[in-house]
Amino acid sequence: MHPNIHKNIDIFDIESLRKNTKKRKIFFAGNIKKDYESESIAIIHKKISRPNIIKFICDNFDMNKKIILNDLSHSNEYSNKIHIIDTNSIRIPCENWLNILSESHFFLACPGVRSPVCHNVVEAMAVGVIPILEYPEYFFPPLEDMSNCIVFKAESGLIKAVKKVLELPIEEIKIISKNVMKYYDNHLKQNNFIKNIEKANIKDLQLVVPMLCPHETVKIIS
Repeated sequence: MHPNIHKNIDIFDIESLRKNTKKRKIFFAGNIKKDYESESIAIIHKKISRPNIIKFICDNFDMNKKIILNDLSHSNEYSNKIHIIDTNSIRIPCENWLNILSESHFFLACPGVRSPVCHNVVEAMAVGVIPILEYPEYFFPPLEDMSNCIVFKAESGLIKAVKKVLELPIEEIKIISKNVMKYYDNHLKQNNFIKNIEKANIKDLQLVVPMLCPHETVKIIS
């Protein structure tokens, strides 16, 4: 999670947020400047960068018919569309972020600047929003397609995954969402995350810290 969210996690009522009424099918909000199109994502991790993911979606789905851009206005009707917010155009206050996030069924979990895993995918899972991502193996244990996430590979896989999500029935979505919350509680929630590392009994542990340079890690000796 982002430090500003994590330090106030006790203030947010996660259980209530998980029960929020859903207003949209697919959601993404974040910075989509060229800064996020780094060599680290494409060359080292071999994943699609954040700006390219957004571009491929905008190029392959009809604007307005399937894509709503930079609009957080509310409607009484559920939106079976892709909602994209460029936070350079529309700022979402930190205190409102989890509430807005929790109003969607799926979150398009685009990579960060240097690491595929960005804080917002963990925040989405905390409130039961299903991530659509290209890096399930970066979680421990790995996320599983159609169980606790939607996995895609490369540009063609991204478009297929989004089309599949737009057609998924609500009954199936609810099952996957429950699995997402269970995964978060068991593996990503702070206390359990630490306990799982301790149980693994790993003598040499390397953590990839996104804020460092692409090849740098923090090595923890037990």
